[in-house]
Amino acid sequence: MTSAKYIRVLLLASLGAYLLLRMALAGYCEFALRAQDLQTSNRLFNIHILPKSGLMAGVDILASKAASQPGNIIFLGDSQTYGYSRPPQATSAYLLQQEPRIRQAGKQVINMAIVNGRFWDSILVLQALKNARATVDVVILSTNPTHFSRQPPPRPDAATCLPRSGPSQSVFASLLLATRFNVFDLTQVSWKNIRALRPVDLFEEAFVPSDTFAVAQVGPDYCADLDPATVMPDLVELIRLARKLARRVILFTQPRHYADYYQPPFNYTWNPRVVDDAVLATARAEGVHVVLDLADAFPRDHFSDLIHLNKLGHQAVAQRLLPHLLETPP
Repeated sequence: MTSAKYIRVLLLASLGAYLLLRMALAGYCEFALRAQDLQTSNRLFNIHILPKSGLMAGVDILASKAASQPGNIIFLGDSQTYGYSRPPQATSAYLLQQEPRIRQAGKQVINMAIVNGRFWDSILVLQALKNARATVDVVILSTNPTHFSRQPPPRPDAATCLPRSGPSQSVFASLLLATRFNVFDLTQVSWKNIRALRPVDLFEEAFVPSDTFAVAQVGPDYCADLDPATVMPDLVELIRLARKLARRVILFTQPRHYADYYQPPFNYTWNPRVVDDAVLATARAEGVHVVLDLADAFPRDHFSDLIHLNKLGHQAVAQRLLPHLLETPP
């Protein structure tokens, strides 16, 4: 009987310790999002390490911060704009935030791009900014031709990263109540992060970026079977919402380096130009204020792979955008 009693006590203590750890994790994530300092880390958290039910609440927290600023420059897009594998301080958006002329103009640059994000993800972000009554001076959009593939997503919900419908919870509740997965694995809690006083690296500040170009084994289908009509309606909807919300809209075709893949041993026959031309024409027809074709603007030494920019690349994008951000809207 004594042994059974000790076993019950041990089980209850273990369960209690687990719940306390989970509460601590949930509380930390909620606190870290609310305590984010846009002057030192102006990027949206990595949404892929939180439960989907709490993502829009996390986006709303950043949108509410934007609402407290007099003039916001909002970056939208996917992993290139986000700065995949780079800390927030090594991105175009951060470089522009530190630009003295941007600061003197009283503007706040916020990077609300999402890794693997699609146009509907950007629409949901803009809707969050609208709901928060944020004042937006400029919205910066970009397009990746691979998002115009005829191939349908493998699952109905794979077309977006943010939830378009379904139950929504606070970040704290989503981490505390989620039962479909191990939240400690999802959030990538590690002893290394704990020692750095951030159990969850929500903003990917621990990344050490590589500036050396790496040839990726992406396969012939990476930028093949493209059709501008596949998601052009989504882009049009995004542009129209951006024009309603912001005083100015800038769109650019994303820089890339595909040249290595057009020669041996790959010899791929990708044709992204047809998408770029359709995007540029649509943007102009929809009244986008500044339309830039940067698809082939930078050399190989500006990239860490075929699409992601290195230090030189992020600096170059910031330099191309800066003059347009300093112009006075008509």
